[in-house]
Amino acid sequence: MPNDNTITLVFYGGDADKNRLDLYDASASYYGLARTLAILGHYYVKKEIIAQAPRSAMPLYIVPPEEGSFKQTIIAAAVGGIVGAPFGVFSERVLNSWIPQPNSEMQEIIALLKEQNEILRAANGLPKKPTEKEVSQLKEVDQCIVTNQKELQTVRCVTSNSFKAIYRPIGRSADAAGIVSGAPIRRVRLSTRKRWR
Repeated sequence: MPNDNTITLVFYGGDADKNRLDLYDASASYYGLARTLAILGHYYVKKEIIAQAPRSAMPLYIVPPEEGSFKQTIIAAAVGGIVGAPFGVFSERVLNSWIPQPNSEMQEIIALLKEQNEILRAANGLPKKPTEKEVSQLKEVDQCIVTNQKELQTVRCVTSNSFKAIYRPIGRSADAAGIVSGAPIRRVRLSTRKRWR
């Protein structure tokens, strides 16, 4: 069963498929993710916009990475926020709304991620498609994004450089990245190319 307060960053392709990433790129990416989630998390918990991540009211913790993967999971210690949906669902939806409209290549990557998500859900005893509760949470977050559009755009501006840094390895040592909420508790082989994701 997934943990709704987890956010996972995954890199695919390029050097990531060879079980390596450029150290500087990976470090900049993880720092960008930490800063972005801390500032977004503070807004989620307090509905206040801050510019300094260390002042965040949202405790964030890193969990050990999975062997043989470039998947890094963060756990948010949030009990409640500006919306009833868990922070993982909220942050994934907000961050995805900040990404420009995808081109055809990105559409293929999105389709692959959706397929992999269905496999992960099935492997963890969940239905392939989102449950009514999950659909309800997504609708609630979408409404929250619309209602708080001005504030979330300010958060986006404050975190713009950090958000951009999350994707630093793309084009250098990875071909694609994904940010997903609700990381599964156990690993599942998603590819026939004998690698773990």
